[in-house]
Amino acid sequence: MMSDIYCSECDEDLASGHDPDCSLHATPETYKLTLCDGAEGQSIYLDDHRIAGPKPWGGGTVVKTWIVRAKDLKSAIERA
Repeated sequence: MMSDIYCSECDEDLASGHDPDCSLHATPETYKLTLCDGAEGQSIYLDDHRIAGPKPWGGGTVVKTWIVRAKDLKSAIERA
């Protein structure tokens, strides 16, 4: 069974025999980053809070979800 939630470290589906020793899982501080597709376009959610793109009025579909380390997210924001 595929979970459609991907590890940002190794990009493997977490339900498909993902390596539990992957370094991503060594830290408790992780966030869920989700790409959604709606009638108005695509949007990005961080732990179920929309941070970019239009609100998917009338519903939408999840394109892909990743689990991201807090330190990687912070680093990306600081470089932006």
